[in-house]
Parts: sequence; structure tokens; C-alpha cells
Amino acid sequence: MARAKQKVKHDLFWQIYMIYLLVIAIGLCFVYYYVRGIMLEHESRTPDTYILELLEKADSPDSELAKYMEANCFGGAAAKYGDPAARSSRFYSLAKNSKLTVEPSSASYDSAYPAYEVLADGKPFLTVVLAEGQPYTRLGILTISDWTIDSCILRSAAGDGKTLSLDQNRKLSYDFDYPEGFTLTIDGAPFTDMNGIRVYELGDFMYVAPYTQVPRGQKIKIEGLSFEPEFKIFNNVGESVKITERPKHSYSVEPVYAESEEAMAMADSLDPLAIATLWSKFMTNDVGGKTHGLGTVTDGCRLMEGSNLYTLAKDWATSVDITFVSHHKIDSWTNGKIDNCIKYSDDFFTCDVYIEKNMTLTTRAQRTDVFNNRMYFVRIEDKWYLVDMYPLDGNSGPETETD
Repeated sequence: MARAKQKVKHDLFWQIYMIYLLVIAIGLCFVYYYVRGIMLEHESRTPDTYILELLEKADSPDSELAKYMEANCFGGAAAKYGDPAARSSRFYSLAKNSKLTVEPSSASYDSAYPAYEVLADGKPFLTVVLAEGQPYTRLGILTISDWTIDSCILRSAAGDGKTLSLDQNRKLSYDFDYPEGFTLTIDGAPFTDMNGIRVYELGDFMYVAPYTQVPRGQKIKIEGLSFEPEFKIFNNVGESVKITERPKHSYSVEPVYAESEEAMAMADSLDPLAIATLWSKFMTNDVGGKTHGLGTVTDGCRLMEGSNLYTLAKDWATSVDITFVSHHKIDSWTNGKIDNCIKYSDDFFTCDVYIEKNMTLTTRAQRTDVFNNRMYFVRIEDKWYLVDMYPLDGNSGPETETD
């Protein structure tokens, strides 16, 4: 009887022991698979893994990357810039037919927005910036985050491959400063969205602006692009001009307008060379008549009463200095020419006029006065006026003579 009881206790111990071992084994399996799952989750939620997953399905229109590009690079606001169909075709072609590789980028220095450069057969294809979701902690030490596409920039085939300078929204923004009458193109299409444009006066036209519409400088900002565009700027006659690039995608063009045959014809009709000759004679008191020929000059030089140039002529004619430039005789006029004729509108053009006045002073010394000025002509009520002159180089003004 005692032995039977002892055997029962012995069997019960082993049953409990085996159950205990089984519970421990099950617990260890649970802990293993739980930790393994967390480790796999952590590995699958790294930005490096996520960017590779994006690229595996990049050529599918239903993929997350393709949907982002459709909304931000080919459609939406981006559709008004350049040729969105060409961008779409290039994206899908490279995504499908090229070997895509990834490397970290310095386009974003924020760890919450890691950036990657995607290369297609070794050439720049995409700059992708990811956004970190709300992170959570597992096992007290592992931080796991969900990732989404924050921005994706389609690189230009004609670009230089340099790391992009992204704006605060991690997209591309550009600033342009170029004069009115010039044309900005984006991927070959003229830019026409002038909302938010800032204009400013150009100093060259300060004394002309009161009488006619003059070109102004214009500052334009293009923001939030998801593609790297090719920019060109063309001048008033349709010629491509040099663009000066400054840091952070800032570009400017000097307000240098091109001459044209139409402007030359406008100049020929007014004979600027004859005006230059008369003005030069007026500067050395050779016109003659009342008030040293002021009336003759006002009419012959097409001066508008009240203009800056008219005031200059009147002040000169009534100053004592004009009497000190009469000790000479004019021998000849040489090397006269008109060039750089520029049309700004049907009622405004400029031309550069050069002529040399050769004189013998009363001391028998020889002297040559050089007239070298840019003339500004405006038309008001079908009548042309010379409203300003700008000295280019040489002696375009009076000099005191001595016996």
C-alpha cells in the first residue's frame, strides 16, 4: 500500500515536471517568435528597406511612387510647366528598363526626412525624400517608424548630376530676375504664370518713364516643382541669352536689349546724326541766334518742353559758361555712325550715335570733340521727341576753351 502511494506521487511529479518543461518550451517559442517578428518588423521599417521596396514596383502605375509622380510631376500644378507627357514617358521607361541603384543623398540633412539618390544605369534619375511617421518602441530599445514619400524629384537628362538644393518643403524652387520683353521657357514651353511677379524700375529709363511705357525689371519665383527643369531666357528679338546663376537656384539676366532692323528704320526716319551734330554745335556756341540758338535746338533736336533734356539745354543756353566755348572754328565732321538701335515698343526706341567734331582753336591748336551718346526717342500723339541722352564714352559735353 505504501509502495503504491509512493509510485503515484512519483508519477505525479514527473507529470507536473513535464508540463512545466512544456510550458517553458512554449514560452520560449513564443518569446523567440515574438522577438523575431519585432526584429523583422524593425528591419522592414528602415528607410533603406522602404526605398528599395518603392523601386521594386516603380514601373507600375498603381505603385506608391508612380501615384506620387502622377499627382506632383505629371499632373496637377506641374502640368502647366513644359511637357508633362514627356516627363511621364521618361519616368516609366527608365523605371522599367534600367538598373536602379540607390545611394544616400545630402539633399536633406534632417534624419526625419532622409534623402536618397536613385541612379538609372548609373545616371541621376530621382531624388527621393522620405518622411518619418510617428515612431513607436518595441522591447524597450527598438524604435520603429512607418515611412512615406515626402517628395520625389525627377532629375533632368540634361542636368549636371549635382546634388539638388531643396527648399523648406523639400521640393525645387527657383528665383528669376530678368527684364520685361524677355521670355523665360521651362523645358521649351514659355512661362506665362505671372501671379506674384514683382516689378521694379530700371535706372536706364528713369527720365523716359514719365512719357511712355518703358521696360521694367521683374522678379519671379517658381515654387514646389517635383522635376528638375531646363530653363532658357530669350531676349527681345528671340535670341537665347546668358543666364547668371547664383546660390540656391537664383538666376538673373542683364537688361541688355538687342538691336533690330525695325529700330534702325525708325532711327533713319528721324536722322539722329543731324540731331547729334546740332547738339554738339550748341555745346560749343556755334548755333547762333537768340539765346544762343535755344529755339533752333529745341525744334531741331526734337526736345519736349519740361523734359530733363530740355531743362539741361535751357540751363546751358542761359549760363555764363556758354560764352567761354566760342574760341574756335569747326573744320570738319568725321566718323559719324548710328548703331545699336533698339525697339522697346511702337512708341519708344533708342540708338547710339557717334560723331567727331574737328576744330581749330584761336591759339591754332587742334581739338576734336566726340559726341558719343545713347538717344532715347518717344512718340507722343504721333510726334517724336528726344527725351533723354546718356553718354557712353569720350567727350559728349562742353569743355571750356582758353585763348
